[in-house]
Amino acid sequence: MGLFEDAGTGIYDFASDTMDNIGTVSSGINNFAREHIPSVRLVEDVMHGAYDWGIDQLRSFEAYSEIEKSLERSLIRTLYVPAKKRATARIIEKFDKEAKKIGTKTKQEIDSINNQIDAEIKGEFSNAIQDTVSKENLKWENLI
Repeated sequence: MGLFEDAGTGIYDFASDTMDNIGTVSSGINNFAREHIPSVRLVEDVMHGAYDWGIDQLRSFEAYSEIEKSLERSLIRTLYVPAKKRATARIIEKFDKEAKKIGTKTKQEIDSINNQIDAEIKGEFSNAIQDTVSKENLKWENLI
């Protein structure tokens, strides 16, 4: 097959050599620019300094503390608050059901007592009692 054992190995060797040559040339250009153009060295130093500063910031206690606070705020917003709202809604719903049940039972008891008063007591006094009991019983209907 000529110079190479097969085409795949030949292409790999050619590409590898080409990349090595490009790396050598770009490294040479970089070294030349650093030596002869002062601003290139300054830019390179600034970039390294910024990178080192960023890494130091990531390793600092304040950075971890801020990340922890952010995670806690996210947990509270996404998990705890909705769970608390659902629990509160369930408690309110349970309370409303129980209050309605108590209100219905109390109203029925008052109606029963009012009917018994009607059968036992006659006259003006009876009418006044029944009117008062009926008016007060309307409050229980509002609860229901």
